[in-house]
Amino acid sequence: VLRALGLIRGNAPRRQRMVAWLEHFDACLQAAGWPGIAPGHPLAERARRNWNALCERLYRLDAVTPAGSRGAALARLRTALGETPQRRPTPTANVFIVGLGEAAVLDPTHLWLLGCEGEALHGATRPSPLLALDAQRAAGVPGADPARDLWRARVLVETLAGRGTAHHASFAAGDGEQRLTPSPLLPALASAAIAPPALYVPRAWRQIPAVQDSIADGAGPVVSPADELTGGVGALAAQSACPFRAFARYRLDARVVEEPRPGLSARVKGTAVHRGLAALWRAFGDSATLHAQSAAAIDQAIEQAVRQALASVPAATALEHEVAVVERARLASLIGQWIEFEQTRDGFTVIACEQDYTTTWGGLAFKVRPDRIDRLADGAVVVIDYKTGRCAPADWEVPRMNEPQLPFYALTAPQAPVDAIAYAQVVAGQPRWLQRPADACAAEEWAGNCTAWRDDLERLAAGLAAGAAAPQPKRGAATCRVCEQALFCRLVERAGDDDDEADTAYSSEAQDAGAGGRQHGGD
Repeated sequence: VLRALGLIRGNAPRRQRMVAWLEHFDACLQAAGWPGIAPGHPLAERARRNWNALCERLYRLDAVTPAGSRGAALARLRTALGETPQRRPTPTANVFIVGLGEAAVLDPTHLWLLGCEGEALHGATRPSPLLALDAQRAAGVPGADPARDLWRARVLVETLAGRGTAHHASFAAGDGEQRLTPSPLLPALASAAIAPPALYVPRAWRQIPAVQDSIADGAGPVVSPADELTGGVGALAAQSACPFRAFARYRLDARVVEEPRPGLSARVKGTAVHRGLAALWRAFGDSATLHAQSAAAIDQAIEQAVRQALASVPAATALEHEVAVVERARLASLIGQWIEFEQTRDGFTVIACEQDYTTTWGGLAFKVRPDRIDRLADGAVVVIDYKTGRCAPADWEVPRMNEPQLPFYALTAPQAPVDAIAYAQVVAGQPRWLQRPADACAAEEWAGNCTAWRDDLERLAAGLAAGAAAPQPKRGAATCRVCEQALFCRLVERAGDDDDEADTAYSSEAQDAGAGGRQHGGD
């Protein structure tokens, strides 16, 4: 700025008329960045109008005034400025809410700066991405030169600090969970004591706080012989996942009311798959009969099984009718793919298909219903559970098995001694058979599995019978994420959610909640 002013002054003649001197003064003001407010701002426009009006007054005298020196022109300019009335707010009880730039040209008696947060008092400006940065810095574009912006901000704050007799500054200590700090342009705020907010409480609300007692209640009443424990093996699965889940769901009957939605739920679709396959195998009976059927006969049997499986699906409205049509086609295709997969297996005979029986385990009575029991060509017996969602043999790992149904069926099946268990994963495009042990004749491996499963099931049944209700999720947040009792025990809310564990851990409860499987076998 000083170099520009020196150049303008050096090019000016020693004596010239007032009009030329006013143009000279205008050039000096422009070089100095006057009025120091963003172009287009109301204060900048008003300052420019006042300057033009002053120049017009001096233009009228130029015709009768001889040429003079720069000092004489400045003297005449000072005289004219002194004669110009300055309209300023009178120092009364008026309150003006203005921006920082507007406050700098006022003369208040009191000053209160609001919003003195670090990112709000003088927000960071950004240069235009469409122009060269060097050109913007040379032109003094705000935001192009951080040092110049800091200088302007400090000048503005110091100007405000010099106005008035009383100064107040305030900033927000936080915004939700975000903590805010005062602007470094006001270092005194950082060390100022922040008084706690004084909340108004009506006299009628002012009461002595009640004294609350807290007790550890991790167990409920034991299951008596008169108690009817519903849920079947599903109660053991819930006990394995979390004792509180099992107690709340099967002892307190605390369940979430399902929200009605258009279309068929995943539970209804999974149930239809089980019913359709059960109807088919009641008709075929064994693999030899299946192989003897023609393709047309198999398609006809599948169509009839699908019709029976979806007999209870409503189709009263136009939407329900269209949904039923789509579901029949989907279910026929899914069952057809699974039957093609079954034809690749070795010979077998279906000796039981969704047959109920009642058994006692750990002093508790269970009513169960295995999906299917096969006898293989070598005489081995396999208990099968249909799955329409994710599943893995890891569900049978002890302690605290994720899915204890199949091991429970294997240890209690009345039809015949069981030699293996298997998941029949009925998934479109990827049907799979997951069996343990892989060879049904591996007697030693099977005996070891049965011993481990028996011990684990006894522990689960003992905890269920004793009324264990402590919130102890097996997989932490991953188990709580898909639990309908999460709002009841609030364990994750109090302890914090571990996103990494929840994202990487596989929870079989998610399948039952919405991946297409149904709660069967008494669940």
